[in-house]
Amino acid sequence: MPVYTDSEKFPAIADAEADFAYLRLMRSQADVPTGYTHDAIAQWADGVRTWTGGEQPRDVFVYFINGAKERAPAGAMELLRQLGLRT
Repeated sequence: MPVYTDSEKFPAIADAEADFAYLRLMRSQADVPTGYTHDAIAQWADGVRTWTGGEQPRDVFVYFINGAKERAPAGAMELLRQLGLRT
């Protein structure tokens, strides 16, 4: 299964042929209200747009799974906001 992790402990396994992308965002910071900075979330949003568009669009599943669990909902909401999706 292709899994892209934002982690120092686990490898990021990207598969250009898969029909989906599974992202585990694991570096959330408790001192940042959304867990990730605005710019970091913007980079993930760009990646989501790339994976869902183009010649081979795919489903994208993004999970904020990290030590700063209290920030995960705000991070997910910010990602949705930057993608222009309703929250």
